Amino acid sequence: MEIVFSRNAKREMQEASAWYETQQEGLGREFLGRLEQASRTIAQDPNRCRLITNAYRRCLLMQFPYGIIYRVDDEIIFVAAVMHLHRKPEYWLK
Repeated sequence: MEIVFSRNAKREMQEASAWYETQQEGLGREFLGRLEQASRTIAQDPNRCRLITNAYRRCLLMQFPYGIIYRVDDEIIFVAAVMHLHRKPEYWLK
């Protein structure tokens, strides 16, 4: 299935990657790698991750406090947010 990231989700990914890179060289790339792994998991089995609303699911990233918030629309997986798990947990609903 095709994965489509919202503009906000793309921005969140870039900001998180840049922040992690300032903390330790290579950590931003590792974050993006974990994000890619989670995206592949979602694409292979979109219903595998936990349902958090009627339509949205959350896939947790390994080693990082982030989750991919997504819904399945026919043949497309729409990513609404790449959410830090310890900050305003329902901000993406707006």
